[in-house]
Amino acid sequence: MIARLSPHAAKLAARMLRKDPAAPAEWAFALEVGLGDRAHGSEPLTTDDLLLIAMDKDPKHFPAGPAAAYSAQQVQAIEFVRAVRRKGPYPVSAAAALGGDLLAAPR
Repeated sequence: MIARLSPHAAKLAARMLRKDPAAPAEWAFALEVGLGDRAHGSEPLTTDDLLLIAMDKDPKHFPAGPAAAYSAQQVQAIEFVRAVRRKGPYPVSAAAALGGDLLAAPR
């Protein structure tokens, strides 16, 4: 799964999973090693990437908009994070306790 990510998407996914309350902490820690290796040589995170990382924490700061506003790398990272959440031991309860899917609507 990690090998299919672009280096930039791997870097973004690692940052998104780092403090994700809906992803098992031990999984995020273990995945960070592989994601970090895959991210080697990627370009720096952009302002939009940092906003996407923050979106999980507080979606109210971001306006809604078309899905096309996400780059291909951002979409890859979002799908990877969602897959980890779905496979976790508590995918429904943690997300429900925090108001549903933590990835807000695209800006």
